[in-house]
Amino acid sequence: MSNEQMTISDEGAGFVTRQGEQQLGHKAPRFLPRLNVKRVGAIFLTLIVLLIFFSRTIYEHNLPRVTAVRPQTGRLSNLEVSRGIAAHAEVENIFAVVTGTVEEVLVREGEVVEEGQELLRLSFDRADAERRLADLQNSRGRISNDIQNLNLQIERLNRQIEDLMRGEDISRHSLDMLSLDLRQAQSDLRFARDAYRDIRDYYDRDDPQRRQAWREVERAQTRVQSLQLQYEETARNIERQEEESERTRHTRFADLQGEIAALQNSVSSRNLDLAGINLQEDPYRRALEDFETYAVITAPTSGTVLALNVGRGELVRDNQLMAVVGVAGEFVVEATVSLDNNFIVPGDNAELTNMSHFITGTVLNITPTAQGKTVRVGFSSDAVAPGETFDVTFQKDGETAFTLVPNGALRQDNDGFFVNQIRRRDGIMGREYYLARLPVFIGDSDNRNTAIIQGITFFEPIAHISSRAVSPGDVVVLENESDFFES
Repeated sequence: MSNEQMTISDEGAGFVTRQGEQQLGHKAPRFLPRLNVKRVGAIFLTLIVLLIFFSRTIYEHNLPRVTAVRPQTGRLSNLEVSRGIAAHAEVENIFAVVTGTVEEVLVREGEVVEEGQELLRLSFDRADAERRLADLQNSRGRISNDIQNLNLQIERLNRQIEDLMRGEDISRHSLDMLSLDLRQAQSDLRFARDAYRDIRDYYDRDDPQRRQAWREVERAQTRVQSLQLQYEETARNIERQEEESERTRHTRFADLQGEIAALQNSVSSRNLDLAGINLQEDPYRRALEDFETYAVITAPTSGTVLALNVGRGELVRDNQLMAVVGVAGEFVVEATVSLDNNFIVPGDNAELTNMSHFITGTVLNITPTAQGKTVRVGFSSDAVAPGETFDVTFQKDGETAFTLVPNGALRQDNDGFFVNQIRRRDGIMGREYYLARLPVFIGDSDNRNTAIIQGITFFEPIAHISSRAVSPGDVVVLENESDFFES
């Protein structure tokens, strides 16, 4: 076979020419083209890479995406903001000294007044003041007489105790005791007659107080007559009285001591009543001595008139409330905070702000209520008006440094508190991140962070924010991977 016959053309490499077929006398078989192994391998590898890429992308697309943080060392900062209205911290109540009529009202509610400024003008009933003073003096005499009588009774009981201590018969002195009672009754009679004479000039004959005073005189006369008869009867029968036994004497001794103690308490009580009479007499005496001064009611302090309780032409009684003045410059704001707020204590500072003022106040006291805790904050200012609304900010940094984690990173289940620690491992798609349960013991917290007492270090990244709910063991996509791991 010649080279010419078996020549393989450049265009048909691997195929027999038609001339060759004719010379061979039959049709030669046609050869298939050769496969390019390198090209096929490259295509296959490309498909594998693309498949892996899209598979990982689809896989990661379905995973929750989380942002991690590291625990930090710091102090808790407690913060709570509330609102309140400014009111005067102190008020002065103005009372009528004696009975009178309001002639003029010189101020209005809400008006700012200076100390000593005239508020009201009154006209007083001098006769009424004199009559009330006479009544008080009468009461003083009655109380003084009561005290004298009580002391006489104590004296009598002390004499009985002295006799008991000497072992003598009390009955031997019964006549003397009746003598003391008679003296007391005679003293009562003298007092009743004096009291009647004192009020006789101020009241008509048919006045109830005058009739009552005369009945007191009659009762005192009857008692003196009765005691006189009893004294005479006791004098006739004194010889027939029996001596008390020793046991009875001891019992009587204890009884006498109890009676004396009760009488002494009564004396103390009546002395207090006498002191009260003195206090009641004083304004009437001063009003009568300086009538014009007490006819003008002035502001006891600089401030704002909060209330006027009387009007022109109105009759006011002694000790009736006429006006209320808020003391200038001193204010208080009441703000409500949550019941679980335990960081605010009396003496803390609080910031009070509104469109016109920025003021630092002091926590005065804290009162728990059903809705929360009411915190009273006091402050001084000459520019604030009562009724202004303030935002009240309470903030306090802790004194101790802790390991802190964001509140959003903390989880809790039946076994207690934990955080989701971020860990890395080799998976079917390469390196992947997953969550591991890390138990922790917590302490105090504020509105941002929680103190970790035990169970965590500063080097462990923990899940903070996630695109959906996650649990320990979940595989996740770590958004800020470069903050914690090398590529």
